[in-house]
Amino acid sequence: MAWLGSLAGVLLVLSGVLHFLIFSDAFHGLERRRLEGMLPSVQPSAAELTDRLQAYFQAPGPGLMEPEVFSYRERLHYREVKRLVRGNRLVFIGSAVATAVLVLASMLLGRAGRPGAGGMLTMTSRVLALTGMLLLLVVTAAALLLLDFDANFLRLHQLLFHSTNWVLPPYSVTVQVFPLRYFTDFFVVYSLLIACLAGLCLTGAPCVRRWAPGGVS
Repeated sequence: MAWLGSLAGVLLVLSGVLHFLIFSDAFHGLERRRLEGMLPSVQPSAAELTDRLQAYFQAPGPGLMEPEVFSYRERLHYREVKRLVRGNRLVFIGSAVATAVLVLASMLLGRAGRPGAGGMLTMTSRVLALTGMLLLLVVTAAALLLLDFDANFLRLHQLLFHSTNWVLPPYSVTVQVFPLRYFTDFFVVYSLLIACLAGLCLTGAPCVRRWAPGGVS
């Protein structure tokens, strides 16, 4: 059960952090200021375009964006991105439910002869430790991907998208407003947040174990 809980925890963290960054005004605002002067001047502004995309990703239905700024090919691509965003949201909800069910099961069944609260704390400690270790493996893989991010970014698109709508000309609004540097920074921040949460899991595991009956003080 500990392994199931840790897998659910990893999916919860990965999907939750991704969702947070996609819709984080703080990240996008800081990134815009950091890249100020490097991005071309477009109308509407880059900030407004980001707000429009965030609203579109959260809107119900599979329709295309309004043809005000983006080309038809870009709008087709964003419809595909929207499906991935919605899929990530479902993963987050599903993993959250699975985590809650496993915690409840450990509370009711106990573990290793420790029913009740003691069993739940022992199980929670194991889940936190395993989750932290698995997240560190994810961070290690992310660091390796950063060694050749340009090529891996291309491979990621080939893996996630079955069409070629993501292949856009350099003069397109999307390429101008969201350069490769933008996605590199996004990936770095994402990896750092995962690393921080992995550290919290690993440091929290022994603390939770000490609270369990018979735990080492």
